[in-house]
Amino acid sequence: MKNKNTPLMDLLDKFTAPDVPQFGPGEIPCSVPRFDPTAEPTPENWPGDGLAQHTMLYVGEGCNRMFLVHEGRVIWTCDTGEGWEYDDVWMLKNGDILFSRQSWAGMVSPKKELLWRIDCEPGEEMHTIQPLDDHRCALLVSSDKQPYVIFVDEYTGEIVWVLRDFRWLKECTAVQILDDPGDPEIVCDCER
Repeated sequence: MKNKNTPLMDLLDKFTAPDVPQFGPGEIPCSVPRFDPTAEPTPENWPGDGLAQHTMLYVGEGCNRMFLVHEGRVIWTCDTGEGWEYDDVWMLKNGDILFSRQSWAGMVSPKKELLWRIDCEPGEEMHTIQPLDDHRCALLVSSDKQPYVIFVDEYTGEIVWVLRDFRWLKECTAVQILDDPGDPEIVCDCER
């Protein structure tokens, strides 16, 4: 039965289906994470039910593994290789997962297929990714020179627009786009 208030809960079966591999074709091996979100029980004097309180997609600083936690246990993981930590993660309404790492960003399917990847240039970092609408997301790129925002087509991983006019923001590490950034298919529409 579909849940109108929490539609992402209806997608959990995609992550536990029999055809989801233990280690997927898009995964990149990494060493065992230095922590497991379910390793220690919640102290009895803390309120709530710990990790059993909420279903969550979990990433962490210095960790190279995504965790999907449901009813207090890990039901799905995905590794994307050694390197810096994950910084941002979003499950989309089709079950695909957008994520940013310090050195790159991408999208992975519930079957652990890497659907696309965008790498940083030397001197850049990607800490923030934000889904915008049915098919676009924004990536904030911190740079030695100046920060900028990349708009990506979620279906293809193609960069559809780049906003570099951040002269006054200096060392920006997060951005939220509050209105439609325009249609990159219409000449000058993104410059309004």
